[in-house]
Amino acid sequence: MEQQPPPGEEPESKPPEEAPKPPEEEPKPPEAAAPTPPAQPPPPGGGYQPPPPPPPPPPGGGYQPPPPPGYQPPPPPGGYQPPPPPGGYQPPPPGYATPGGMVSAGAPTDQMAIWAIVLAGLGLLGLCCVGVGGLILGPIAFFLGGSSLKRIRASNGTVGGDTLANIGRWGGLVVGILGLLIVIIYVIAIANGIGNAINNSNSTTP
Repeated sequence: MEQQPPPGEEPESKPPEEAPKPPEEEPKPPEAAAPTPPAQPPPPGGGYQPPPPPPPPPPGGGYQPPPPPGYQPPPPPGGYQPPPPPGGYQPPPPGYATPGGMVSAGAPTDQMAIWAIVLAGLGLLGLCCVGVGGLILGPIAFFLGGSSLKRIRASNGTVGGDTLANIGRWGGLVVGILGLLIVIIYVIAIANGIGNAINNSNSTTP
């Protein structure tokens, strides 16, 4: 049994008990630093070194840093090529007529130029028919060739065949002149024959 103090005396106060201390945490070992990537060796012989690829975009659609100087983006799929920078050479479109009069490949040939050279050739064969074929087909070929040249020059290079048109035009002119000469010769020969026949008949009459 505990002893009670006599009346009139205050009981002795006991010192408060200390709270138990928490156990001390053990110190964590220091984290190892991330290894640094090895430096790239310089190119041998001082040659051209391609620019490094651009850094990957950050996740979440955040800010993208600009690419390094000299970086060229890859061409987009589908074969589309962006236009050249200002001042660069731009190839002419198909059928473009150069200042020298030449037409690039791909321009269709004018049909009138083809007909002009065909009729000039047929007129040349028609000279054998007393020159009548050349006299008829030569002027037609000359007219078609001239009209074809006007159409080709007015098309700004979208229609070709100026060489064929020139050949058909001047060939038709030559064939027409030859046909006219042959017809004149035949007419003169026929007139002389008729005149000689008349003279002979007059001379034989008493």
